[in-house]
Amino acid sequence: MPAEKQTNRRYRLPTEEEWEYACRAGTTTPYYFGQTISQQQANFSVPDLGSRFPRGNNLDRTTPVGHYSPNKFGLYDMHGNLGQWSEDLYGPYQNDLRNPNTYQGYVVRGGHWGIPGICCRSAARDKGSPGSKYGGFRVAVSVGSETR
Repeated sequence: MPAEKQTNRRYRLPTEEEWEYACRAGTTTPYYFGQTISQQQANFSVPDLGSRFPRGNNLDRTTPVGHYSPNKFGLYDMHGNLGQWSEDLYGPYQNDLRNPNTYQGYVVRGGHWGIPGICCRSAARDKGSPGSKYGGFRVAVSVGSETR
């Protein structure tokens, strides 16, 4: 039985604004845990930049939910691990993000395990398309969204 029938609620992808609000959890820093990111806080890639900056302990895969600490809203893996889809279409930021004429994919937020930590900031956005090994999703349900 579909979840909507079991719970009498409508589920959807969050907008990118909703995703960022959930990620930040009341903070104003680049990451919900502060100004910088480390591999003890999130799953991301540290590229090999030579002997001066050795490659980090890259996992090269996802981690189970709960491997890292949650934000103040109790949400895990908002930075790194899997890029999280939003319902918004990706296009030039100045244009209407839901305009199919500027569509280049869907907006993905949070970064993922295969990119540097700077790309996992709360405000970072990227584009994604179906079938990416780096993508995942969360669902949103609005209060008062009961199905009829």
